[in-house]
Amino acid sequence: MESGTLRFRASVSALTADAAQIAGVYTPAPLRNRGFARRALSELCLRLVGRTRGVCLFVNDFNAPALALYRRRGFVETAEWASAFYDAGG
Repeated sequence: MESGTLRFRASVSALTADAAQIAGVYTPAPLRNRGFARRALSELCLRLVGRTRGVCLFVNDFNAPALALYRRRGFVETAEWASAFYDAGG
């Protein structure tokens, strides 16, 4: 937040000695490409690396801007994933 305006958000959805998982990475559309995500994600990763062996996140394969950001920050794709939703009724 800066001057009451959200610039960037991300949360740590899991944290163990092996890995921290970052989730909910978001920059409002009008503020994208100004370096907010680059700086904030770098700071978050620096804080996490001191507490865990690795940092991971999930990103859709069609989200080219996010993929570019994560690659520039040093993230490397290690596996593909997919979501599965099940009907609770059965």
